[in-house]
Amino acid sequence: MRCRFAAVASLSLLAACGGPVPPASQISSSGAPIAGARSPAPSTRHEPSPSEPESVAPGSTCDLSEPVLVTPPASLIALNGTVTGLTDRGELIVLQSHLVGVGDTLSLFDPISQTVTPIVARPTPSSQDAATSQIGGATGNADWIVWEESGFVLEHADWTMWAMDRATGRVAKVASFEPGPNGKAVPGFASDVSLSGSAAAWSAPGPSGQRITIADLRAGTHRELQTEARWPSMTGGDALIAAVRAGTDAGSGKVLSQPTTIGLRNDQASPVDWIEPARLQGLASSSAGSVAVRLVKEATPDDPVTVAEVVTHDAAGAIGTFPLPNDWGPPAAGTGFLAWTDQRHLWVLPSGRAEPTMLLQIADDGSQIAVIANGSWIYWRTLGFGDPWASNRVATVTC
Repeated sequence: MRCRFAAVASLSLLAACGGPVPPASQISSSGAPIAGARSPAPSTRHEPSPSEPESVAPGSTCDLSEPVLVTPPASLIALNGTVTGLTDRGELIVLQSHLVGVGDTLSLFDPISQTVTPIVARPTPSSQDAATSQIGGATGNADWIVWEESGFVLEHADWTMWAMDRATGRVAKVASFEPGPNGKAVPGFASDVSLSGSAAAWSAPGPSGQRITIADLRAGTHRELQTEARWPSMTGGDALIAAVRAGTDAGSGKVLSQPTTIGLRNDQASPVDWIEPARLQGLASSSAGSVAVRLVKEATPDDPVTVAEVVTHDAAGAIGTFPLPNDWGPPAAGTGFLAWTDQRHLWVLPSGRAEPTMLLQIADDGSQIAVIANGSWIYWRTLGFGDPWASNRVATVTC
């Protein structure tokens, strides 16, 4: 039987700028508010300028709204519909599959106006075995929707990035993978796309290691940075932050990385001074600061437990270190907040707060937590069996 990676859905939105998030005691293991918890306030929307990404002044104190359940129309839930992206305007990017595990149709859903806008629909393959590519993760802003299409399993690195101009509806290829010496894709995965105005950035494996690609969607050009790095985050202006290779761990022989600011005009790399080179497992940055997942203990034959922790650095310069009790998951960063996960918990740290709020705690049943941030929005859900929409939640941050 041919093994495939199903396109993972994670992103969404809706707006609720009400009071503080209910404490963990008011949130069930599925993410649903427990009966008796205060209802969310009426939805509102803030639309930042696409050419000038929102920022939060250092020292600002930000508040998180209550989580809101995301429920799209039946037309989007059909055909295995699931959320795979979020725009910074609070719109859901929904992926559908005529064949399970082969995403072929992408739509934009505005949960406030209930408007559904088609983005792209690829021809449906005759069978799963006949499929050669699928639509994956997506992101967007007021001007663009950007998504990846890729192959399956080890060939997943044969990625192609596409973009839709929202003003004209035109869909164009942005860039694609560089084959290895054997003419095939280098095994691995492209990172999520970071979007700022008409500039997009992502990292992917290639013949010379992990590299970041920068694309100008308006001009239709792209270029690859020579610095070996991954997980880029566009932070506005003329720079991005990424995890740049900074040596090799003497004990394990694995790569050490350090968060680094890279200028987009001259590609100059400036390592940060708030964390030393480490075995980084994830990095996310925004105008609110950076959140890095650092490995602190490897598993050994005598002790099979691997330990990681989170290190945060906010826009005001404050540094925090937080434990990860159950392995680790992806970090996220948005306007006014940093967020991170392990296999059973989700935490969010609004700007100006010293301690994070635990938004979600799930049972040890094999489920995982997906989280996505874009602008002032944070979306999360559990990945497991059952109704894929039952745990979709979204909240906003106001500063």
